[in-house]
Amino acid sequence: EIIAYEKNIKELNRTLERKVKAQTKELKKQNQKLLREIEERKKAEKKLRESESLYKSFLNGTSDGVLISDIEGYITYYNESALKLLRYKEGELLGKHVFHLVAKDEIPHVRDIYFQSKEEGKSFREELLLRRKDDTTFFADISADFIKDDNGRPVLVTLFAKDITEKKEKEKRFR
Repeated sequence: EIIAYEKNIKELNRTLERKVKAQTKELKKQNQKLLREIEERKKAEKKLRESESLYKSFLNGTSDGVLISDIEGYITYYNESALKLLRYKEGELLGKHVFHLVAKDEIPHVRDIYFQSKEEGKSFREELLLRRKDDTTFFADISADFIKDDNGRPVLVTLFAKDITEKKEKEKRFR
């Protein structure tokens, strides 16, 4: 009876070793898969950082004021040129509504253009009177476009602003 018991224990031990070996093999396989996924993710993150750096370099390298707002019109990003153009300090534009930067008389017109363009999902370009932090106004050539999600719904708005006050003054003098 002891011999039968020992044989039974040895057989159970061999079965357990086979199961442990199979599980170890499967864990090694899963571990390799995870390591490959981690490596792929690191490469993707590196590409994303490079792309973001290029994007920021481009936006900060332009003399145009650049603003990005959420779809409701609240500013989420701006470049240095926008700060200079609008006479704001770092951080002061974040969270402001873009209509706050439009001359009061222009707001109804801008609101109409914005909502019509948003509904149609089309970009727009307008010459508008904008308002600086100190409440002085200036003419700007505004180009706006909607960034859409995977379903084609607008989620962000990019705005490029160029001061055209001198151009407008010259036009006025020649009339």
